[in-house]
Amino acid sequence: MPSAVYPGSLDPVTFGHIDAIADTARAFGNVVVALGVNPGKTYMFSLAEREALTRQATAHIPGVSVTSFSGMLVHYLVRNGESIVVRGLRDETDYSDAVRQDTYGWQQTLAKDVTAFYVPARPGKEFVSSTSLKVVVKEQGNAVPLAPLSTLQATQARMLGQYVYGITGPSGAGKTTICRMFGEIAKRRGIPLVHIDLDRLGHEILSTADEPLYRKVRADVVAAFGPQVLNEDGSINRKQLGQIVFGEADKLEQLNAILHDPIFFRLNDMLRGKAGLFLVDAALLAESRRTPLVHNNVLLVEAPADVLAGRLDQRDDLNAEQVARRVASQFTADAKAAAVQAAIQDANHGTLARLVNAPGLPDQQVEEAFDTMLARVDIYGELRITAFLKALGVADAVGAYKSVRALYSGHDRFYHGLA
Repeated sequence: MPSAVYPGSLDPVTFGHIDAIADTARAFGNVVVALGVNPGKTYMFSLAEREALTRQATAHIPGVSVTSFSGMLVHYLVRNGESIVVRGLRDETDYSDAVRQDTYGWQQTLAKDVTAFYVPARPGKEFVSSTSLKVVVKEQGNAVPLAPLSTLQATQARMLGQYVYGITGPSGAGKTTICRMFGEIAKRRGIPLVHIDLDRLGHEILSTADEPLYRKVRADVVAAFGPQVLNEDGSINRKQLGQIVFGEADKLEQLNAILHDPIFFRLNDMLRGKAGLFLVDAALLAESRRTPLVHNNVLLVEAPADVLAGRLDQRDDLNAEQVARRVASQFTADAKAAAVQAAIQDANHGTLARLVNAPGLPDQQVEEAFDTMLARVDIYGELRITAFLKALGVADAVGAYKSVRALYSGHDRFYHGLA
């Protein structure tokens, strides 16, 4: 079976590209994804970065390899003994552009044996493109249906300077304490950090948030769980609601489904216009399948059972029965870890770290956990390099970082990037 070449910029790779590559692999067996270099085009990602993202995104497709070339595509094909080109098409404009480009190529010497095939986009993917992905990310929209998490993490970092990390664990594990300690470390190192308590966002939606969207959410909660959860002021009685959902897996799932999209909406409001490191703190991050919000990069904070019970009793003034119901309603630490690992495996992206937050936790362990987090989310070194430049007294550290990155990531630098 002959091999085929799938050319493109893939700046960055999306699910539209991946579907077309998978279709090509099924038809031809072996596919070479060839990333071109156009000196007249400004790329968001360097050639090396585009190659790395494309390799990760297509690693699950048998027979796919990724390479790059400069100059005309037809010259690359002839030089490497390739004769089949496959292009993905979303609409008539894509078709016209593809035919025009291939016509230029066919006019070249030695191109007579090259054949082009055009693959239409799958239903629902006609509007998925690198451009549409960038627009959605820039506006803090939900880009999860458009591209792999590896692409989303890279795009959010490159376009917005946002680096997101999830902090989860059972109630009483001390997630907020760890977030506070991380904040102190970040401040000391000159790294901007924002702690977002997802559970608190949920509480705001159920109580004080006055936008029509959130008033409707409270009405949906009352419709689902009865008028007894409604306070006179229109807010939700969280203690009454907790007695209904904690210990009842189906009801907790129902509540999570009601809150999922509104919490995502409110989270993006908090991210909009900001840059830096964002800690998304949520007890039910794994159970509610919200790990894509943090690109599956998660720190699991845990503690011994007796410590958990003692903290819940002290913090929330719960009796023994209520503590038992609260603990039983959540995944154990191991179950949370398994859920996160399953999400990582399914997306072929993400990391899981674990930290036991028992009394007497050494500061050094927290420091090491912070360093592990940075290594996993600061994928282009922006947070660490700009912090270093600030320490040197550079007035515009972010601008200096971007200037240096541009020098090292030009289209003519095939192998030496800053990342």
